Amino acid sequence: MKRIFISGPFSANTKEEMARNAGVANWYAIRIFKLGADVFLPHTMFFYWEDKVDYNKILDSCIRWLWCCDAIFMLPKWSSSYGSVREKQMARLLKLPVLTSLKQVKKFIKEGRSGKNH
Repeated sequence: MKRIFISGPFSANTKEEMARNAGVANWYAIRIFKLGADVFLPHTMFFYWEDKVDYNKILDSCIRWLWCCDAIFMLPKWSSSYGSVREKQMARLLKLPVLTSLKQVKKFIKEGRSGKNH
């Protein structure tokens, strides 16, 4: 089963905005999971961590998780997120497919192609 990292805006000025960002990420993650891929969703994993753990350590952890994945899915508005820009750059270095639509995800899962061998 392919593993897809979900990348997109998370941090915000308020918990409500963060919850909205996590909700968007969760909406896509559920659909990708239903298409047949495992997902890594940092938005839900780190939701309660932002005021307890250094932000840069969270970003570093996300990069390490990316190493375990077969592709990265970029959420809408990803380019407004420092962390997402960094994750996309690392995905390119790792030669992972960068997916931006559910149609691309479906095709990726069907074709079974990956940037790495597990």
